[in-house]
Amino acid sequence: MSDKISDLEILSNYYNKTNILIADLENSQKVKIPSQIYHYTSLQAIYSILKQKTIRLTNCEFLNDNSEIIYIRKIISELLDTDKEINNFHSDSNFPQIFKDSVLKTFDEHIEKLTPNIFLLSLTESNHSLSMWSGYSDYDGYRITFDFEKIVNEIVSSGNNTFISEKNERVKLKNFTYAGKVIYSKKTQTDYLKNILLIFATVIYDLGNVKFDSQKATDFNKESISDIFGKIFAFAYICKDDCFEYENEHRIAITFDHKSSDRLLVEKFRLARGSLIPYIELDFTDPKHKLLPIEEIQIGPKINIDIAEKGLNPFLESSGYKKIIVTKSKIPLR
Repeated sequence: MSDKISDLEILSNYYNKTNILIADLENSQKVKIPSQIYHYTSLQAIYSILKQKTIRLTNCEFLNDNSEIIYIRKIISELLDTDKEINNFHSDSNFPQIFKDSVLKTFDEHIEKLTPNIFLLSLTESNHSLSMWSGYSDYDGYRITFDFEKIVNEIVSSGNNTFISEKNERVKLKNFTYAGKVIYSKKTQTDYLKNILLIFATVIYDLGNVKFDSQKATDFNKESISDIFGKIFAFAYICKDDCFEYENEHRIAITFDHKSSDRLLVEKFRLARGSLIPYIELDFTDPKHKLLPIEEIQIGPKINIDIAEKGLNPFLESSGYKKIIVTKSKIPLR
């Protein structure tokens, strides 16, 4: 398509139709939000969460499995190489090769400029999991039960969250906030990526090289193309290899605008695994009661429950949490 488009309304209508296709595709991946969600962690983290009324989100480049982003890039590369429908898209020209090179180049650019601004919190639907007790707390940690509906509907849905700075000041910042269930099925991942890549290919073919008669239309087109690719890139952060399926993970992702310096206002660092790990502290209180949406704290299978309860119960009460139930894990250890 090489003709000039003079009417911004025509361009807007084009992207409205495209966004409906993408929304339908995204909705096909959505699952019902569980009423409860769990977080396995250490006693030190429990103390910090309750005392500060915040929770930490770790930078996406420093997760336990740091190959996640490369995993999705490989699937995209395989699709661009082998999928017949993608490769037959206007195959009478050199568009398929140009499209492939452009997608991978843009993906790598996104890794470089966006990943420093993406922070993740890992939660799980698994409430009785030996592997989770082992992997995240060496059996002597604690499991928090959160009201997940309250988290999704009242805390992380705003996109305008409060964070704690290095100076312990509360800072309200705009951000893109997303909560979703991790997808482990490679077929589901591949099907989604194929469909959104075909949508993206259509947009690039139709509008990628169009010259507009107004800067407003030019900027709108550029921003719309960027937004679509952003959705492709964001999908990478709810996908993992199926060997991790036992984690039954949900994620909360917070992304700061890479063109601003907002992240630097609230980014902190901690020592772990021989490295400095970037993280942010999110105010995790529900707006109405100013308390964390915690329903239960379960004590790990290796801990003496009598001693643990003696300290935990009065600490909870003094912190304003009189309704939190304290239980003991019933998982037997040999």
